[in-house]
Amino acid sequence: MNTSIFRYNVHGLVLLRILWIASLVLYNSLGIQLFAQKQSEQIVPSPLEVMPVPSHVEMRDGFCVLSTSLTIGIANAQELRSVPVHELPYHSLPTRHYSAATRLLKAFADRTGLVFQQGIIAPQDSLTYSAIDANEFAPRIMIRVERRGIAKLHEDESYTLDVTPTMITITAPTDIGAVRACATLVQMLRVQGNRYGIPCCRIEDAPRFAWRGLSLDIARHFLMPDHIKRTIEGMALVKLNVLHLHLSDDQGFRIESKTYPRLHHYGSDGQYLTHEQVRDLIRFCDERGIRVVPEFDVPGHSASWLAGHPELGVPVQTSPAIHRKFGRNAPLMNPSRDTLYTFLERFFTEMANLFPDEYFHIGGDEVYGKQWKESDAIQEWMKREGLKSKDEAQKYFNNKIFRVLTTLNIKMIVCDEIFLPGLPSDIVIQSWQGNKALLRGAEEGYDIVLSAGYYLDLHYKASVHYAVDPLPDSAKLSGSERKHILGGEATIWTEMMTPENADSRIWPRLAVVAERLWSPVYVRDVDDMYRRLEFVSSRLEEQYGITHRTNYLLSLRRLTNGYDITPLKTLTDICEPIKEYKRQQAIYSDYTTLYPLTHVVDATRADAPEARALTAAIRRFLADKNRLDYRVLMSVFAQWANNPREIDFLITKSPRLQAIKELSVNVGDLGRCGMQALDAIMNEVPIPADSTGASWHTRTHDLVKRSSQPIAYCELVILDALKELFAKVQQ
Repeated sequence: MNTSIFRYNVHGLVLLRILWIASLVLYNSLGIQLFAQKQSEQIVPSPLEVMPVPSHVEMRDGFCVLSTSLTIGIANAQELRSVPVHELPYHSLPTRHYSAATRLLKAFADRTGLVFQQGIIAPQDSLTYSAIDANEFAPRIMIRVERRGIAKLHEDESYTLDVTPTMITITAPTDIGAVRACATLVQMLRVQGNRYGIPCCRIEDAPRFAWRGLSLDIARHFLMPDHIKRTIEGMALVKLNVLHLHLSDDQGFRIESKTYPRLHHYGSDGQYLTHEQVRDLIRFCDERGIRVVPEFDVPGHSASWLAGHPELGVPVQTSPAIHRKFGRNAPLMNPSRDTLYTFLERFFTEMANLFPDEYFHIGGDEVYGKQWKESDAIQEWMKREGLKSKDEAQKYFNNKIFRVLTTLNIKMIVCDEIFLPGLPSDIVIQSWQGNKALLRGAEEGYDIVLSAGYYLDLHYKASVHYAVDPLPDSAKLSGSERKHILGGEATIWTEMMTPENADSRIWPRLAVVAERLWSPVYVRDVDDMYRRLEFVSSRLEEQYGITHRTNYLLSLRRLTNGYDITPLKTLTDICEPIKEYKRQQAIYSDYTTLYPLTHVVDATRADAPEARALTAAIRRFLADKNRLDYRVLMSVFAQWANNPREIDFLITKSPRLQAIKELSVNVGDLGRCGMQALDAIMNEVPIPADSTGASWHTRTHDLVKRSSQPIAYCELVILDALKELFAKVQQ
């Protein structure tokens, strides 16, 4: 074995990490000053490392120190205390803010190592307002709640948080507001000297939008309930309030049906949620003030429905099955059959009894109509009904389903591409086709939830999602029209996602969408967002077990066959997956749900943090030729220059890494040019032409051009900064 791989120089990465942390500390120390300086510009960095940024923060002198004597008390209004438990629905518990307080106490204990007097905060420990006010030995943390909230659209989620050196007080109209306050407080814990505590402040907070969600596709690649639960925990931390479960698609039907058991028996490969698991997830969400909205995609994306009930589809298949391949040629439901609507009415009735939310998503996207056009029976039916196009046939179908759901007191959600004249106005449109479709829907009186710009599976940087606003200043809408913009949903489709890399595809960028949907419109400082995102990312990992960081390293260990991952990590730290759906298109012919998503690109992360830190270091060096940046960058570039030799060794032990050999060579060449550029700029000397007469700028231009081409579906994301560095070299 080549022992040099274990002596690999990691000083550059260590120094780079130190530099990154130092910059965060510096930024944090300047937080309050920056907050004051930029208020007039309406770009307001937060003085706290929390996401989302609260509506109003007033920082005060002082620090509330945590000690083992810390206790939490609950002061409920009589109205809330008197709610009989037996009158609550199955999914609802009378202890929402008690469990939030318990989770808060545990989080404090885990981070500080302190052993508190309390462990579980239970309803029997609650006190009336008057008892608390009369008690001079009041608990250190007091939670005051007026009434029990309901996890529904437009419920009050506001709260006030007061922190003094001796008392932390949470006041909220509903227990959901108290849950949101605890989510803020758990992020505020910091170290001052040798003490843990909370900085003194007053926070008045409420969400900007009522609908703040994640659309989670568990149909293409199934996620187990425990995985969904840790996603829910993360959602609660950043104050999202809607979990939209995409439960059926061509590749899978992921829920048990007792009315039509053939649906999950034939449509799921045995991977589905039982009724009891669904109830448990709904209870888990309700405890955190999160609604659960189910989606069953009809009449397209329906191969998994038709695997067990082929008689409902067109064309009727002799060997029906779920579609393992992805594409647009799967069969559609047959809208001409009356038995289809009877079937869907019975199924939706079953699901309405399982899911308590008042909203229900029917998909409706990507119905291209080829199968209907080629069916003589459907064409004849369309003539009889006076339907002149595929769109009119789908509108007929949607109106039938709308009437079914209306009788069940359910409001229908649809994708915006089926937005056609005559569509019932009492629906919600999920807009994924951009602002034009969103504005048109609002102008015509439809409630809208924005997803365009929040597609996490496109691998865009957090800053891209952060710039997307459901109601930008430029929106030409009246006051009444603006009320139809309910909020937004981040979306994660799982064609290229498995349970192993799911967390890294969702987190931490979902926190950025959550902030855009909660915080005031003027909260848009990108540098400050990234500063706080680093802290939130750590809490997601350590507190809730979200694996967006740890599984990255696990994936690299598998790729290296157990050998030292440092050389591979040197590459993947500065790479991201290619954007949008270019990878799927490139491997379309052999891509199925069985395709192994364990390649180098599957380990890389969107918006790689190390690449951001390196880019910042290069630009700081160019601004002031700082010697610390110079030493860090020189060490990193030296690593790059030496890395191809180490990657070549790994390829002999793990042949699948052959796919990135060219990438390794390019990065090695970039490293050598980077060292030359640093010395030339620092010493203010030109770099001569090479032996062929080619100038420095010609050589580096050709190198950057070569390196800009994706390799193994990975793209280098530090090239812009390197081009700036190379351009500064004297001719």
